[in-house]
Amino acid sequence: MKIPIQTFSFHLSFETPEWHPVFIANTLRGAFGIHLKRIACGRSRKNCEDCLLADSCIYKYVFETPVPENSAMMKKYTSAPHPFIFCITEKNNPITAARVEVTLIGGCVEYLPYFIYAFESMGGEGLTRNKHKFTLDKVTSSSQTNAIYINGSSKLKIPLKPDTLEIPENLILDTSSTTATLTMLTPLRVKKENKFMRAFEFRPFVTSLLRRLSALAYFHCGTELNFDFRSLATLAESVETIEQEVKWVEFPRYSSRQQSKMMLGGISGEAVISGPLGPFIPILAAGERIHNGKGTSFGLGKFEVRYHE
Repeated sequence: MKIPIQTFSFHLSFETPEWHPVFIANTLRGAFGIHLKRIACGRSRKNCEDCLLADSCIYKYVFETPVPENSAMMKKYTSAPHPFIFCITEKNNPITAARVEVTLIGGCVEYLPYFIYAFESMGGEGLTRNKHKFTLDKVTSSSQTNAIYINGSSKLKIPLKPDTLEIPENLILDTSSTTATLTMLTPLRVKKENKFMRAFEFRPFVTSLLRRLSALAYFHCGTELNFDFRSLATLAESVETIEQEVKWVEFPRYSSRQQSKMMLGGISGEAVISGPLGPFIPILAAGERIHNGKGTSFGLGKFEVRYHE
């Protein structure tokens, strides 16, 4: 199975170097939602639910992906996972420049021009109440040598060729043991028994990742993953955390919807795991691209895996 995905680098230059943002990825995501709605909504509605255009609205699809009434997944939820991820890979402090990784998944890949247009609009108006303005200098991709977009252009430079996540149709439940180090690059917010993990455990981590991957495939790629989820969950119990050095990290976040500040927490650090990892290798490889847990759309849950020889 192939899931379309593409990661782009948005290069930003800021005009207000005195700004010291704590969690800029969340600030960008919130502003992006506001500006994308302005671009997409021709009726300036505050509530999308009673809008005739809701079923075909780009904003509704990208930022508030609805769960259809006849959905086979997430029937108790009002919205599905976002098909995009913002992750800051480079910035200085005080901030004068930043590089934002924007990952688009499934059907969202074709909406790159809307993301570029929204970022230009965000930069011109400025972020937060203090209106920290920036310029979108260019947009690049590691899979293409030339810049896709340069500031002031009216067209994308070259046709987009998205890459794919390769997901096997059937995972062989191999029980041979493998050891790996999993590094949580940004705070991981995964729940176990309705509480966020304070120490790393493989089963809740990988079952959360399987749910996320399945939901993205279903809602944004029009396909279902036909895994034996119960057997995989049982097998995951045999993967042990033999060593870990993690800490709980908290950071402030402002919610524009709730008009309030809140604290978000997650675990960061490394965990050495050992056990029957073979069937999970393609799932973990996909997870390195799509992140895991809550808050993925603003960069949380980014991890990488290194296998031991």
